[in-house]
Amino acid sequence: IKLVCRITKLGWFDDSTHRELADDVQKFLQATVEHCILGLKILNQLVDELNIPTTGRTLTQHRKTSVSFRDVCLFKVFQLGLTSLKQLQGGTINTDP
Repeated sequence: IKLVCRITKLGWFDDSTHRELADDVQKFLQATVEHCILGLKILNQLVDELNIPTTGRTLTQHRKTSVSFRDVCLFKVFQLGLTSLKQLQGGTINTDP
């Protein structure tokens, strides 16, 4: 999970597909409980990774990436997390293997 998030962070401005990770994780959140847990872990690690400066990159590069993540993706991550927790609480997530 950490590798996926690190690659996403380092390639944030190189390719637009890196900025669509939250949309891709949404598919995990609509599957079984195990997939939902994995998706939530990915979102958690993504937020953590984008808040920690990377060795070898300038503070300006880190801030630029973090601000872009906040503007483009963070609200969607928040919404996905809340929706998933509501579904888990309500029992509407598929529990079949």
